[in-house]
Amino acid sequence: MYQFQQRLKQLKAHIKHWNQTTYGNIFQAKKALAQEMMEVRQTIIISGRTETLTEKEQSLQKQLDERRKQEEILWR
Repeated sequence: MYQFQQRLKQLKAHIKHWNQTTYGNIFQAKKALAQEMMEVRQTIIISGRTETLTEKEQSLQKQLDERRKQEEILWR
């Protein structure tokens, strides 16, 4: 039983490390993406819409949607 308990502790450490490297802090990442999205939108307002800015905005929106889904899964 002791060996089983030790293996579970090792597994927990590996899973925590995997979670941090794969997903990181969802809340911080979401906040950073939202800030970047706001900056892109402000740039669009100030200097006009370009193809590059539109693509970046769409990419950021997809990333934000993905983080929101991850957050929803986390809270479930």
